[in-house]
Amino acid sequence: MNLRDFLLMAVVHVRGTAVVVFMLVILHECCNVRASPSSRGYSEAASPTSQMDIFMPGVVPLKHDQYFCTGKQVTLDTNLYITMLKAHAKMEDAHHMLLFGCEVPGSRQAVWGCEFLGKVCKTGLKIIYAWARNAPPTTLPHDVGFRIGAGTGINHLVLQVHYAHPFPASKTDYSGINLSITSLT
Repeated sequence: MNLRDFLLMAVVHVRGTAVVVFMLVILHECCNVRASPSSRGYSEAASPTSQMDIFMPGVVPLKHDQYFCTGKQVTLDTNLYITMLKAHAKMEDAHHMLLFGCEVPGSRQAVWGCEFLGKVCKTGLKIIYAWARNAPPTTLPHDVGFRIGAGTGINHLVLQVHYAHPFPASKTDYSGINLSITSLT
């Protein structure tokens, strides 16, 4: 377990205000996790939640241990906070998925091969989320979110899916992740 995961887990299980604030400060410094807008006195109406989907566009893995990436540009004029991540995948199709934040993605194509981390992002690679084995959705604690967009160096989200086994030529995959995002306008 890395430091970010440990601290996020601790924030969920600890209710003492001073301890949570201390852990959020550490998360802010080490892991690009920020308090969401509602913790700064903004009402829910001032910080609407929207959905962003990032899915594979019908790929067909034809060999063992194949990796595909697809990307989506992030709005750069607004502070955005990812507050919930829900994978839409089956473990018999996708072995695992990783969501990365990138300054510059590894490609501008709709989908590209990305078996090495250097092909996921050209610059600014940050791991945001990992999914495997039919894991449940991840909802961050109230007032916590992964900050992306304006001033973060995360200008693009890139989904990497690892396919352990080839598909029959007639089968395509649309695995991906639905994100709940709160904006600070």
